Amino acid sequence: MAAKYLNNDLHLESPENKRTPIYKCDICDKEIFEGNDCYKIADIIYCSKCMDAHLQIIAETIDTEAFLVKLENEEVGD
Repeated sequence: MAAKYLNNDLHLESPENKRTPIYKCDICDKEIFEGNDCYKIADIIYCSKCMDAHLQIIAETIDTEAFLVKLENEEVGD
């Protein structure tokens, strides 16, 4: 009976690490696990990819060149 268990190599295999998601992105349905970045705005959960897209949509484009020229002109005028 003991010889049956001596050849059993199951104890050498790694156990399955099944992670459980803590959130799900409300936009793309991607599972979000502990340690992953996620964001919540108005009770909507965003994964980092969807949050980047959301910010690009709502953000105002800034003309940095015009801003620097304006800043330079203000400094000269003082």
